[in-house]
Amino acid sequence: MGSEMVKHHNDLNTVVMRKWTAEEMNFFFAIIAKARNQGTKELFFDKYQLADLASYSIEHNQRFYDTMDNLANNIS
Repeated sequence: MGSEMVKHHNDLNTVVMRKWTAEEMNFFFAIIAKARNQGTKELFFDKYQLADLASYSIEHNQRFYDTMDNLANNIS
């Protein structure tokens, strides 16, 4: 994704992220940056696209899946 600048609505500041890891935050912000201006369109990402968005290596599959699972738990 690179060093793209993304502005977000102030409501995002109400999401408590204190216990999130840096990896979880990277994935979260990469996904919302990609979803920006997509409206209500449903978006699909495979694991390679997600890894690419967050500049993440999926060399260690279990770590990738643990991070995705933790992120899903954090946002639900």
